[in-house]
Amino acid sequence: MINSEIYPLLNALSRLEVIRISVDFKPRRDLGQKAWVGAAVRNRFLYAAEQIKMPEGDSLRERLDRLWLKEEHFLYKQLCGGFPKGYLLDVSELPFNGNEFCMTTSERYRISILLMGRLVELQPYVISAVNVMLESGLGQPCVPLDLMCLSVSQPFCLSDFDELTFDCDTEVRLCLKTPVALTRPTDDYSSGYQSRLNGFPSFYQWMSAVTYRLSTLAVLYAENGLQDIRTKGEWETCMESFIAQSVRSWLTNADIEYVSLRSTPKRGVNNVYVMSGYVGTITYSRVLPEYIPLLRMMSELSIGNDVNFGLGKYRVYFWRSTAIE
Repeated sequence: MINSEIYPLLNALSRLEVIRISVDFKPRRDLGQKAWVGAAVRNRFLYAAEQIKMPEGDSLRERLDRLWLKEEHFLYKQLCGGFPKGYLLDVSELPFNGNEFCMTTSERYRISILLMGRLVELQPYVISAVNVMLESGLGQPCVPLDLMCLSVSQPFCLSDFDELTFDCDTEVRLCLKTPVALTRPTDDYSSGYQSRLNGFPSFYQWMSAVTYRLSTLAVLYAENGLQDIRTKGEWETCMESFIAQSVRSWLTNADIEYVSLRSTPKRGVNNVYVMSGYVGTITYSRVLPEYIPLLRMMSELSIGNDVNFGLGKYRVYFWRSTAIE
């Protein structure tokens, strides 16, 4: 059970509501492309969003990419150069084939779009963009897609994941469905411990990434998000007080592979954007049950680098810990 008196940050995080728009489709002809499918879907969706005009005259893409912070907010300077978007494209139910994808007329496929907080009201415009995207199609050359089913979930938030937890230490298995990287790759091969890990996360780093992403999303998109936290120092203290006990967790098993993915090429540009991260499974023991709801919530919203390209998607499984102190 989440104790909001002990962890005031979680009370604020529960104000962020999310909906999922699930889109089932079939291609009109077999199609394929030599690129990461998440990049292809992202680029086609954003192109479609540019075609959808809002009543105020701006495009849906401009609305999706807007920074919803006043300049006097304590996080404005930190986020004005780049910030997590309040929408997410989930391609984890598509076949994972690395740097190429193909779709056949005999199969049915699904992508999902998640809208968070203040962006939930954009649902009808996002659905219009989905229809434009399906008609413009995927692949090289583009093949139109036929809509088979579109459904919208009920809003959910952090408190909806506060059941099925234990009152004792827990073992957690994270299944990385699309590549997850919590740090950017670097050519700096220094003697530092973290550089030798090649971005492989400890449970503390995992919880730090999860907590930072959700709290930032709450600041940007939740109604009265983090209204009880008024300074950057207070915000950082709240996060650290919550994740501090994650250092006691042990890595007990890892079956992972580091992969690199290529985006679709831009017209007139020779270089192609490359993304990377781990896929596979990681198991941690001695995990506090208070961390489970946050891990489950963020399994919906993804973590790490390049989440807008479909990276960072994972599933979480947990059971009572049998680890010995």
